[in-house]
Amino acid sequence: MSQSQLNSSKTPEEEVILFYRHAGLWLAGFSVLLAVVMVAASDVRFDPRGSVVLSIMAAAGLLVSRLSWWTRRSPKKADAFGTLGQVWVAGVSCGLISLLGLRLQLPLVDHLLRNSDRMIGVEDIALVDWLSRMPDWLMTAMASAYSQTVPILFLSLAILSILGDRLEVWRATFCFVGTLLSACLLSIATPAKGLSVWASDDIILRLPPQSGRYFWATFDRFHGDAAPSIALGSIDGVVSFPSFHVAMGLIVVAMWRRRPVPRVLAIAWLMLMLVATVPLGGHYVVDLLGGACIWACWFSLSRSAETLTTRESAKSLEPSFATAEA
Repeated sequence: MSQSQLNSSKTPEEEVILFYRHAGLWLAGFSVLLAVVMVAASDVRFDPRGSVVLSIMAAAGLLVSRLSWWTRRSPKKADAFGTLGQVWVAGVSCGLISLLGLRLQLPLVDHLLRNSDRMIGVEDIALVDWLSRMPDWLMTAMASAYSQTVPILFLSLAILSILGDRLEVWRATFCFVGTLLSACLLSIATPAKGLSVWASDDIILRLPPQSGRYFWATFDRFHGDAAPSIALGSIDGVVSFPSFHVAMGLIVVAMWRRRPVPRVLAIAWLMLMLVATVPLGGHYVVDLLGGACIWACWFSLSRSAETLTTRESAKSLEPSFATAEA
C-alpha cells in the first residue's frame, strides 16, 4: 500500500462522523419527502411567500458544507454549514408534519395525559399554581431559558464546529433530526392542547402573557374543519407529547459533556428550562418524560453506532498498516 493511499484512509473517528452525517441526511430527506406527500394529500393551502429565500439559504449552506467536505480545506466550515443546514431542513419539514398531522382531527388526549401525571403521583395544576407564585425575576429567567432553547442549540452547534469538536457536533445533529422526526410522528397520534386546558384564569393571569397557550391559535386552525393556509416562514410548534424542548435541552448538555465549564452552565440552563416547560410551555410532566426517553433512545443509538463503526474501521485498517510496515 502506497503512502498516499495510507494517508487517504479514514480514521475510525472520521468513519463515525461520516455515518452521523449520512444518517442525518437520510432522515432529513425522509422528513422532507413525507412533508411533501402530506401537503399534496391534504386540503391545506400552501403559501410560497418567503419559502424561496429560506430554501435557497438552506441549499447554499448544505452546498458550502459539501464543497468544504470534498476539498478538506475547511472542515470547520463544512461542519458548521452542514449541521446547521440539516437542523434547519429537518426543523421545517418536521414542523410541517406535525401541523398537517392535525388535519386527521384525531381526538385530543389531554385527559389521558393528565391522568398519566396523576398515575405517577404528580398534581400538575397544583404544580403550575405553585410555580405561578414565584418571584418575577425567577419567572423572567424561566421564560428566557424556555424561549431561547432553539438559539442556544444553534449557537452550541456553531461554537463546537469552530472549536473542531466534529464528533459531538455531528452526533448532536443526528440525534436532533432523529428525535424531532420521532416526536412529530408520535404527536400525530397524541394531539393535545396542553396543561393550560385545566388551569384557571386566575393561575393564567399570574403567568407571563400567552403562557401555555401561545400555540392554541395555530392548533385550532389546523385541527378545525376549515382548510387553513401554511407558509414555511410561519410554522409553529404544536407538539405537546412528547416535549421536544426537553429533547433539545438534553442534546445541548450532551454536546458539552466533555467540557467542564460549559457543561455546568448547560446543566444550570437545562434545569431552569425544564421547570419552565410546565407553566410556560403548558406541558404535562409525562410530556417531559416522553421527550427524555426519545432523546435517550437516539443518543444510545448514536453510541452503539459509534462503537460498531469504530470497531469495523479498526479491523479494516489493521491489514493496511501491516502491509505498509512490511
